[in-house]
Amino acid sequence: METSTVRFSHALGLIRNTVSTTGQAALALTIAAGLTATALASDSAEDRLATAPLGEQLEVAKGHLEAAAGAIRYAATALDHVLDTEPALRPALPTLTAAQYAALDKIAHHDTTLSAFSRGASIYAGTHTIHRKPFQVLETHNLIAISRATSPLGPQRVRVTTAGHLALRVQKPTQPPAAAPAAAKSTAQRRK
Repeated sequence: METSTVRFSHALGLIRNTVSTTGQAALALTIAAGLTATALASDSAEDRLATAPLGEQLEVAKGHLEAAAGAIRYAATALDHVLDTEPALRPALPTLTAAQYAALDKIAHHDTTLSAFSRGASIYAGTHTIHRKPFQVLETHNLIAISRATSPLGPQRVRVTTAGHLALRVQKPTQPPAAAPAAAKSTAQRRK
């Protein structure tokens, strides 16, 4: 737990730095936009050609955004490691059946869409059809999210949430129960 606490604290520090760096990038972009507006509004050809400060501000913004992106990736990796090594810190996840795990895995690895028709909904992960029942369970447990930004008449995009990715990493699908021996006996009796 000691190492995880250190990693977690480090990740939080990186997130704080990222917020600060992103703010500095936004300031540089605001200055660049102001310089652009001034140059475009000017009647003087010299003002329009003097874009060196604009280029400098864009380079500053680019550097801040690259630093922020690197810090975010590093923080996400540190937090993933903490969640993987400390089960007590994980959110409560449902135990997935084999069908639910397979559906979640297909959604995670393929471009997935949900289309509503008069006879019901169709869910496709790439060329694979996802059955409604496991899909509904995954949605109920917030392991997937449906984009409501698109038109309700067209296909809606489906993505795996952070909790869904965590469930894929830490769980293995449960196996269906073995066939009951009584069923085998009744089949043998019918053959006689």
